[in-house]
Amino acid sequence: MEERTYEQVALIGAGVIGSGWATRCLAKGLSVVLTDPSADARSQVQNTIEGAWPVLEDSGLVSQGDPTNFRFVETIREAVEGADFIQENVPEREDLKIEVHETIDRYAAEDVVIASSSSGLLPSRLQDQCQYPDRILIGHPFAPVYLLPLVEIVGGEKTSPEAVSYTHLTLPTILLV
Repeated sequence: MEERTYEQVALIGAGVIGSGWATRCLAKGLSVVLTDPSADARSQVQNTIEGAWPVLEDSGLVSQGDPTNFRFVETIREAVEGADFIQENVPEREDLKIEVHETIDRYAAEDVVIASSSSGLLPSRLQDQCQYPDRILIGHPFAPVYLLPLVEIVGGEKTSPEAVSYTHLTLPTILLV
């Protein structure tokens, strides 16, 4: 995997986990692009940011962050365009996650890691329909995502050792101050 600097993160799914990721990424000074079909996704993200930001500031976890540096887009294609890291956070339904990963894989740059917040699905199954399965892995965060800088990283049968190693080495730029 080519070394890259995280500047823009794409979040696919903006529920509890996705809004937590958004808050954490914003606190790190990253630009965040989200997509979620839910009518209340924007308010979920805004409420999470507003509620968590003072806690992050009091804890010293806001480095150069801007709580307004996020935007919503309509499609996965728009969300992943220009992303340096992609975190999928859709509901824990294997058929849905496989479909979403196939779509992300189709439009994301070939060298961008795609992580899933799955807590019980096999990454090997999520890779099933992907052209570049070597970059897909589980990146399941501890909760609350915005406060706890811990993520379980698990590769699948087709995940390259480089993608796992790269994620272990670079994901702390998102998580740690």
